[in-house]
Amino acid sequence: MKNRWIERQIQDRSHPLPLLFYPAAPLLGITIKELLFSAINQALAMKIISDKCPLSAAIGIIDASVEAEAFSAKMQFYENQLPIVQENINLEEIENLNIPKVGVGREGINIMAIKKAKALIKDRPIFSVVTGPYTVCKELLSEAEITVAGYEKPQLIDILLKKISLYLIEYIKKLKKAGAEGIIINEPAAGGLTLDLCDKFSSRYLREICHEISDDNLIIMYHNCGNVILLVESIISIDADIYHFGSGVDIGEMLKLIPQDKIVMGNIDASEFKKEPSESIVHSTQKLLSRCKHNKNYVISSGCIIPADAAWENIMSFFTAVEGFYLNNK
Repeated sequence: MKNRWIERQIQDRSHPLPLLFYPAAPLLGITIKELLFSAINQALAMKIISDKCPLSAAIGIIDASVEAEAFSAKMQFYENQLPIVQENINLEEIENLNIPKVGVGREGINIMAIKKAKALIKDRPIFSVVTGPYTVCKELLSEAEITVAGYEKPQLIDILLKKISLYLIEYIKKLKKAGAEGIIINEPAAGGLTLDLCDKFSSRYLREICHEISDDNLIIMYHNCGNVILLVESIISIDADIYHFGSGVDIGEMLKLIPQDKIVMGNIDASEFKKEPSESIVHSTQKLLSRCKHNKNYVISSGCIIPADAAWENIMSFFTAVEGFYLNNK
């Protein structure tokens, strides 16, 4: 399945894969919080977007707080914005921190959502989203603590990352069992590291995770919305099938550095989906497609998560612009 989907994605790039999930909330008449805590709401969100938009896959919920909460971080929830960490863990807790049992926390809702979406969506694969190990680590520890510990107590960071990685492997296996045919690993925090630290605290663990979960039926996407052009050497060692980048990088330069047998996606600024008029997103889309039209492994996408309050007129204008570009450039 994986090779067939990748081949179709390259042959027909008029079906892009923006990070589109939360704008389903207003279509369903529910809040973001009601998406977070309901498997059926998440499945219906994937279904309504799949029916409305010509994406090449259906994408599940994108929530970096799930894994951190599983590891005992205290969360603050809101009706219409994503949760944030209210209380971090301490470095002293790391050695005695238990690896959570997968399915007990909110990740259990996300797993069930994939199973329900699989029963509803038959015309394209379902991609689930997990948070990368270093990003989970950064969610668990305060900014100051992880920065200092990275240099002064790296062994503690390694212990925590190992525990997170073992948890993520089991989480992904359960998502696969539920019906996920693609996994998006969301690792934005690694974008702030140096090349050496990126390899030590992020890519090294992602290589292990990908080795454990990879098979002929699972598509693996690495997403980082940071300015990661200096980290390419480390990032490509992960050996993902797709590399997805944000608006903070020059996608033309990234295409020169990423192997041509890998799909590269990105990098329309997600905030443009909120702007009026819709001509803005049409112009940006056509400009980027024109620039990268000779790169057969490039598929346009949003650089980051499209926000819940994005204008649907702009979202649909994006898809129309992509379809029109490829119709006119056959």
